[in-house]
Amino acid sequence: MANNKIAYGLAKEYGIDTKGMSPKEVWEALKEKGVSNEQASYRQNTSYDEISGKDEKEMPKVDKTAEKTSSNKIESQNLTPEEIKKLGDQLQRGEYLEIEDLKNHPVVKYLARKSDEVNKKYGDTRFLPGREKKREQWKNEFLSMGSMQEQPDGRYKANGPIKREFKAVIVTGLPAAGKSSRMVNPISRDIGGFVFDNDEIKGLIDEFKESKGAAAGAVHEESSDIQKEALKEFLTGGKRQGDNLVIPKIGEDAGNLQRKLIDKLEEAGYDVEIQYNPASLKDSMNRVVMRAIRTGRFIPLDIVEGYGDGPAKAYNEFKNKKNKKGNPYIKERK
Repeated sequence: MANNKIAYGLAKEYGIDTKGMSPKEVWEALKEKGVSNEQASYRQNTSYDEISGKDEKEMPKVDKTAEKTSSNKIESQNLTPEEIKKLGDQLQRGEYLEIEDLKNHPVVKYLARKSDEVNKKYGDTRFLPGREKKREQWKNEFLSMGSMQEQPDGRYKANGPIKREFKAVIVTGLPAAGKSSRMVNPISRDIGGFVFDNDEIKGLIDEFKESKGAAAGAVHEESSDIQKEALKEFLTGGKRQGDNLVIPKIGEDAGNLQRKLIDKLEEAGYDVEIQYNPASLKDSMNRVVMRAIRTGRFIPLDIVEGYGDGPAKAYNEFKNKKNKKGNPYIKERK
């Protein structure tokens, strides 16, 4: 059921009304929005056949009347900043809601609706005019960042030196699970590694900044395209080949991770290491909402739920395996 949930979550992110639609029809609607088979498979961690082959009767039963009533309620409900802040403060204290309670919370439905509106407003930003020059500019801005350095206030800033030691550390885990604060930033600091993070690219794109993060879905494919071009700089023949890398990844299974990233890095001479930031699905989903309240960037909870234990499974598959340099993929870090 998780694959179907993710497909419908993606459609929601692109502002598609999926009521009464089968998974195959959802796929066709996504294609009309410019989401290719490969891109959708990459984001959903599943294949087109797995999505389109499902029969509509396999979808979770939804009470359409209740859904409409709930939707009308949230549409007419004028949430105050204080009400939104109240939930944010609760989550900040670590008082997390159960998954179903979180999904049905009025503030979460409000955040989802506002995110839908923004993403529908912009559409897929790749197709906006005059993007080629901007994409090159954003790629260069991204590549100009340094390694993470801890500041006196405990925060990190990407202004440190980048070392060239052919080290690449992939950090996998669920969204908003603390990968950056607990692992990515400290590892970048310790090895002088460039943080190869799609979120950093999103933060450079005009529509993302203009919407204060709410247009994360609208800029996703464009930021992914920019990231693919940026990766070439670190691979065989690239100007940055050998520069140390720290790469956060979400939701990739072991096979995709190996084929799409690890093989390319190892071919370029990198000593690849994999780290995992553990977090429960409940914690991740609550932290996604907490981050949305704080920053405006919302990830549909159906998408987060669809990742499930995928990152943990991928990590476990690399245990007891060695990389092309003959070193274990999994290393203990203090």
